[in-house]
Amino acid sequence: MIDSADIVIIGSGGLGAATAYYLAKRGTHRIALLERLEIGSQTSPRAAGMVNCLRKSDLMIELIKRAVAGIRQFSADTGQPLDWVQSGSLKVARRRADAEVIQEDILRGRRHGLDVEELSLDAAHRLNPSLQTTGVAAVMRIGDDMYFNPAQLAVGFARAAQANGAVLLPNTAVTCILIADGEVSGVDTTAGRIHAPIVVDAAGAWTRQVAEACGIRVPLVTTAQQLFVTEPVPDARCPSRLADDQNHGCCGVHETL
Repeated sequence: MIDSADIVIIGSGGLGAATAYYLAKRGTHRIALLERLEIGSQTSPRAAGMVNCLRKSDLMIELIKRAVAGIRQFSADTGQPLDWVQSGSLKVARRRADAEVIQEDILRGRRHGLDVEELSLDAAHRLNPSLQTTGVAAVMRIGDDMYFNPAQLAVGFARAAQANGAVLLPNTAVTCILIADGEVSGVDTTAGRIHAPIVVDAAGAWTRQVAEACGIRVPLVTTAQQLFVTEPVPDARCPSRLADDQNHGCCGVHETL
């Protein structure tokens, strides 16, 4: 346990761990990364891990392109493992109005240098045999889309932060953010007090609760999702493996509303 730091970061998910890594990499501050349970064990490893490059705004596309570059370079930069695959994806429209949206998406994607194209229904089915094309109006292939293992990301950033001098404090819950004369002065934790002039709230689903503890309101509302864990199905083959076997490299499918 430490009693002081230059910057305390609450939460070791993807955001908190990445913040700790990039700050520690500078080598100019003492960084403490706090987590109430095990490092990188909460929401981040339960993310879908999908990287959808084609977005509705130019800004978002450029941000995603930077994220893709970061994923590709992650292991080289941090020295930590990160499994990823550029699987590509198919975007499916079942209504004529949505087919027009796909045409707009293709133009926007090409403007940003993305690998996008409209496919015939037969070509889409060949790329992903799980896709039944009855009632489908149009299909677009997005070759840049990726999948990465989200469970490795937060832990990898945290370990890389530690390698650059950050202190990791798992099983250390923050009970109070200390404020004196209108300025942050540190945090109280279940393991003791840590003095610090800067505290970063990266508590993910608990961001609002942490902020409210020091009188700040963050309008964040968590949304429950469903996770189904199934037993292996005999003779079933993953679409991504089918794509790999057929040397196509486009397996994911998402549909317009």
